[in-house]
Amino acid sequence: LKAEQVDRLKQIGVQVAGVSAYRLAEVEAALKLTDDQKAKIKDTLDEYRKDQQELRQELGLTGFGPPRDKEKAAEFEKKNAALVKEATDAIVGALKEDQKAAWKTLT
Repeated sequence: LKAEQVDRLKQIGVQVAGVSAYRLAEVEAALKLTDDQKAKIKDTLDEYRKDQQELRQELGLTGFGPPRDKEKAAEFEKKNAALVKEATDAIVGALKEDQKAAWKTLT
């Protein structure tokens, strides 16, 4: 691959990782996160995962494989999107302006 293709592939990998991308070592390094920021991000992601798991249980969407109930799956997607937005907003709120600019480059 050409250098720009490798860069784009890395960007796609970060995008696919979603909010979890903030915990990737290469992202932490590129953003130059402080220990306090890393702790805040960890706490935010832990809370997100807990809320997501509770939502799955509430809707009966546990186990592996595709959900059998399409309506519950759609409800999960909608509510999970709100959880992702909440987590993302909290994480981005902890970033400095130069880190936000670096994030745009990473994605």
